Amino acid sequence: MPPWIKSEQVSDIDRRASKIFYKTLDTENSLQRLRELATHRNIENRALAIRCLAHLGEFEDLVSSLRDEDQKPMWQIYFEAAQNAIARNADVAAKLRLTLEKQRAEKSADLYRLFWGYSKADLEGGQAAQLVEDLNSDDLDIRVLGFMNLKAITGMNLLYRPEATAALRRQPVQAWQQRLKDGVIVPKAPAKTPG
Repeated sequence: MPPWIKSEQVSDIDRRASKIFYKTLDTENSLQRLRELATHRNIENRALAIRCLAHLGEFEDLVSSLRDEDQKPMWQIYFEAAQNAIARNADVAAKLRLTLEKQRAEKSADLYRLFWGYSKADLEGGQAAQLVEDLNSDDLDIRVLGFMNLKAITGMNLLYRPEATAALRRQPVQAWQQRLKDGVIVPKAPAKTPG
């Protein structure tokens, strides 16, 4: 189960949103009501609904939110929710792929790959260069996912903002290009345990 389902791990934001869900959801129409909440004016309610839908293998709102600058505060959460959902089983991963093909036909393969994450071998095999190149994509969702992967891999953000204009992205992209040239886009070392 996702960590946010366990009561001791629920954030204040999710706790507030869950009060609305409790009043709104019922056993007969819960899926339809979740879909309605995924477009709620309140970002907290919308975010929780989108994560719940992803857990159920419904990715339409999650995929479209990565092209919506108003959803910026939730991009990281959506990225992680999608990764957790597709890691569960191949059927859920196939649903994400189909959603991407439906919404983003020409970019679906690239986007699908970005959801999977990268191993050290992937990065050494040229994917690190592709991720840095993705930071200058014309497509916001590719920039978002490329950046989320780089941040997950290195633990750094280098002041990059996917939603910024090309001019404002220039210096952070150059910093990422320098890190690529220096060969330091590698998975961050695991924390050392005492012992």
